[in-house]
Amino acid sequence: MSRQPTITEAQLENLAACLATTVPVLNELDNAFGSPFILPISNTIGALINLLQNVKQNKKECARLAENIYKVLYGIINLHITSEPAGSLSPAMINDVGRFMKYLPSIS
Repeated sequence: MSRQPTITEAQLENLAACLATTVPVLNELDNAFGSPFILPISNTIGALINLLQNVKQNKKECARLAENIYKVLYGIINLHITSEPAGSLSPAMINDVGRFMKYLPSIS
């Protein structure tokens, strides 16, 4: 009989599944608008999904981090889609996203 996953393990699986849905959206945004930061975010999310599926220690902390990344990621997608004109961000917003991008590689 196989053991039941813990709540944290189930949470990690759900987060990986939710994040996996963002990769095609990000790739579509990259294809449509060619923003310089979309593809690196998509690649980092792919690495994060792999990490979530293979984490062995610090599962609760990893789940909390993934939840925060998930919220920020959807904020970025929403911002990009709702900007006027679509796909066009102000210089200040690009600066903020660039600062966010600076920290993404440290989690992959």
